[in-house]
Amino acid sequence: MNAEAFEVFSLSDIYRNIAWAVAPTLLAFVVLVVLYVRRRLRGQVNPSDRVQSTRLGTVAGSLPAELSLLAGVGAGGQAHETLGEMFLRPTWGLRLITIGLPAFVAYLMMEMQAVHQLQRLPIDIALNGAMALVMLHVLIYTNTYELRYDRDRFAHRNWFYQRRAFDWSEIASIRHDNAYFYIIRTHKRRKTYMPKHLVGIEGFLETVQTHVAQNESR
Repeated sequence: MNAEAFEVFSLSDIYRNIAWAVAPTLLAFVVLVVLYVRRRLRGQVNPSDRVQSTRLGTVAGSLPAELSLLAGVGAGGQAHETLGEMFLRPTWGLRLITIGLPAFVAYLMMEMQAVHQLQRLPIDIALNGAMALVMLHVLIYTNTYELRYDRDRFAHRNWFYQRRAFDWSEIASIRHDNAYFYIIRTHKRRKTYMPKHLVGIEGFLETVQTHVAQNESR
């Protein structure tokens, strides 16, 4: 009897944990679908809807629905403008992810070590240190990132904090990796990656697509 009760209790715990894990994803997916269908019914097509995915992005898949929904919070706002120059910065949702996700991963790692009483080997310490540095880099890069553009060009800092500037006349195409970045390529085979979740990104994408079409017609 006790064994049966223990088995039922264990199964109920498993089902409860699965529900807690799956429910947020399903809810976020439903919200994303509803928002997409509502835009379509209104005849609204955003510039981001016209950007095609790369082949690798199609295979790799997209962000989990809940992260995609959170990262997009604030993306529909207006970019800051000064003297004809537009300034795009990461959404508050994306900034929260770069803060909350590393903290959650660190918490899980500490819990696993505490529960299983894992012995920390030198290689584990090195890997944890490397992971911490990567997370710190992502946090700093995301929260200091800025993309600027005007009538002649756009500029931003890449993953290694190097300033990259491109004239509109040299832009050949724009794609996305289905998750994190837009990839812009030039006729001279230069390319650059920029975060997808920026405040005012739709206006920037519309400008890019306009110049790509103009460059193709020349």
